[in-house]
Amino acid sequence: MINVTTSKQLHALQTETWVWAAVVLLVALFVAWGISTLISWEGGKDRSYIKRRWACGIVWAVAWIGFFLYNDLYVMGHIHKAPYKTQFSHTLWMTLGALTLGYVVLLVLLALVTPNSKLGSILHLKK
Repeated sequence: MINVTTSKQLHALQTETWVWAAVVLLVALFVAWGISTLISWEGGKDRSYIKRRWACGIVWAVAWIGFFLYNDLYVMGHIHKAPYKTQFSHTLWMTLGALTLGYVVLLVLLALVTPNSKLGSILHLKK
């Protein structure tokens, strides 16, 4: 990682952060899908959808916290000017918000598109 000392380097870092947020979002969705597939159906009164909801929530929390800590502790250490740190901090919070909103929207969309799958069971629409 290079040290950020110019405005051009800061803008490149901000763009790179948005790209990495999209990558983290897609990886988190894939991991949530994989874990929800591994949780087996329960017989009788099936309550396995609750376990899948918890798994999806935990995957989101780990992705969110990991992305935040990486950018706050590692990337911010390479920015030396205080105004640039403030700008990057604003970008970081925007990407974290987009990560949260994108994860929820895409997860619900995937569950609605595949209602008979294990991931689709998190909405508990089918009885």
